[in-house]
Amino acid sequence: MAWAVQMEYGAPRRPDFKWDDRPKVLALFGFSHGGAVDDLSLLPTTATQNDKKKLCDVFPMPGLNAVSAKFKAIVEEFEPDTHQFFPISLKAKDGTPYDEKYFIFNACQRFDAILADQSKSLYWSEKKAGEWKGMPFLNGTASDLVLSRPAIGGRHLWVGRLILAGQVFFSDPLKARMEKEKVRYVLYDKAEEVDRDLDLSQQIRPTKDWLAANRRDWVEQNFPEWLRAE
Repeated sequence: MAWAVQMEYGAPRRPDFKWDDRPKVLALFGFSHGGAVDDLSLLPTTATQNDKKKLCDVFPMPGLNAVSAKFKAIVEEFEPDTHQFFPISLKAKDGTPYDEKYFIFNACQRFDAILADQSKSLYWSEKKAGEWKGMPFLNGTASDLVLSRPAIGGRHLWVGRLILAGQVFFSDPLKARMEKEKVRYVLYDKAEEVDRDLDLSQQIRPTKDWLAANRRDWVEQNFPEWLRAE
């Protein structure tokens, strides 16, 4: 079993902050980007609270996230030297610095494990703007997902790539440890794991065909095996 994970954006319990040093171009990846962030100029480093609510282990920040040192320690116990944690300084509404250490978290394992033909909550949509305009892609919610256990390969924390891009997943042992250590204010949706290999090119054939026709350079860099199979 695995778990699709989200921050509690609408929770009345969560604290509200604004960045003090928001860059002109801010990295916007919510709970995780899925690949390494190398340009630190895209990330803020300090924020001041707008309310007086207590801090918690995981909460949304404008465009990004904040996680506690406890969250960081658990992730690094399961997958050391794999994911990114960028230190941030948090201040109370009156400007008093908090003693607790917090970080912007970015999961750095990005791959697909969802078996789309077995996941009831997915449907086909189309990009409406930008450089990917016109590309068909699988959209939907994180409920009722079925994942390929061989595709996961024993990893504990990852982000979807082409199917539900940006969706964060935890393994069952990682989720259990988070709950044992009382890491709260995270939403979990159960995802079934099955012993079936993932043939991504078949699961997302409309996406694959569009990319091969319109972004062949991207396919050559990321999925060259698709071109060899033509």
